[in-house]
Amino acid sequence: MKTQLASTGGRPPCRPCSERCPPMEWLLVETHIALFKARLRRFLGRLEELASRSRVGFARPVGSASTPAQRVFESLGPWTSRFLIDGVCLGGPHDFTSDPRVHHLAQRVGSLNGKRILELGALEGGHTLELARAGAAVVAIEGHPANFARCLFIKRYFRLESVEFVLADLRSVEFTRFGRFDAVLNSGVLYHMNAPWDLLERVGKVAQSMLLWTECAPTHSRLETVEVCGNRLEGYWYVEGPIDHPLSGKQPLSFWPTRESLEHMLRFTGWSAVTWLDFNPDSMYGPSATIWAERALA
Repeated sequence: MKTQLASTGGRPPCRPCSERCPPMEWLLVETHIALFKARLRRFLGRLEELASRSRVGFARPVGSASTPAQRVFESLGPWTSRFLIDGVCLGGPHDFTSDPRVHHLAQRVGSLNGKRILELGALEGGHTLELARAGAAVVAIEGHPANFARCLFIKRYFRLESVEFVLADLRSVEFTRFGRFDAVLNSGVLYHMNAPWDLLERVGKVAQSMLLWTECAPTHSRLETVEVCGNRLEGYWYVEGPIDHPLSGKQPLSFWPTRESLEHMLRFTGWSAVTWLDFNPDSMYGPSATIWAERALA
């Protein structure tokens, strides 16, 4: 699905319908604000990690890993996710063992045992590990080489025979090469896309069900309107961090739709049944949405 609009240079093709694109000064201001927020998030994440280690009693000096597996794990850092390696919790602040998104997926598809799941954006394999533990066969796609290397460690260490990690760019990969799936786990990825509608359309060729977790345009943001094949979408152009950062998108700007435009985007890309499982307007980076979406067989 192509955006039927003229190109505007640094951002993906778009055409604000009510006003001109913001001047370069605005983009520079937004870039500085985004960089400040990124540094603040990293600082807060580090504080959370230190507090968590203190609570569970495994605070240790950097580089003090005592087993070969722990040393390899730490050599691949810094990590965003936390794992239990040889009896010791190592890694970053995010613990995926109690993450509700895998639980939401399991509730919707029934038992994950024997199900074939496509995971978009594996990060470091946290969700992947929980899916595999539930019995699912997983194809997990990750775009950052450093994250991919961590995923491979997790696959080897936990002996995840039912998991295939793939290094590929989600903006262009053809999902049909991997076959069909019972469901898609699309978590923390859509807001890193400059054309999220295209991702939704392509993934609809391989599955009829999808658990989507993403973030929407902040209410205080400067909203713009883009038109995609006659469909008007309102949203915010988010300035990504450094392209090689493990938590960044792969291009300078990503499109965050409003809540209403997100649902409209799902429907015009073929996801005709949209169920809102959760919407948190007070999420740290922007309102977060958890959605179960279904479609007819493509």
